[in-house]
Amino acid sequence: MSSMFKPNKYYKSIFDVNFELLHQEGIKLIACDLDNTLVPHDVADASLEVIELINKVKLLGFEIIVMSNNHKSRVERFCKPLDIKYYYSSKKPLKTTFKKALRDFKVTNAEFCLIGDQIMTDVFGASRMKVMSVFVEPLAKKDIVYTKVNRIMENIIIKRLEKKNLFKRGEYYE
Repeated sequence: MSSMFKPNKYYKSIFDVNFELLHQEGIKLIACDLDNTLVPHDVADASLEVIELINKVKLLGFEIIVMSNNHKSRVERFCKPLDIKYYYSSKKPLKTTFKKALRDFKVTNAEFCLIGDQIMTDVFGASRMKVMSVFVEPLAKKDIVYTKVNRIMENIIIKRLEKKNLFKRGEYYE
């Protein structure tokens, strides 16, 4: 069960992800969590750095989307100016939105990658669907109440993973 919570790759932030490597590994669709992955949860719009990252990822030939558990108005406001598709109220780690993205973009599980800052929703959801998970540190320390509860569970899981030498916080890997 512990392996379901172990990310395939681990980077300090989304800006450190080796997208060239993901491309070499056959990834075609990159789904990004929004809050604390692309921007802090209390920032409504993309920074110049995020806009440049999204453009770089598109130029590499990827489809890039946002898959967020947040509500429609929050996700839509962020994604529309960037001209990227999105899924809101995704209910990660449930499989429904993952399956919808696989169908919508006509990719296989092996061609799909989810990047996110939470073990409980992003990594576990990706593992359940057998898609690649890329775990990044949250951009901000401040979380909404729902996420705070997840972080408590996440810390317990990380301690168990560390005890089994499966993961160590701060030791990034590809």
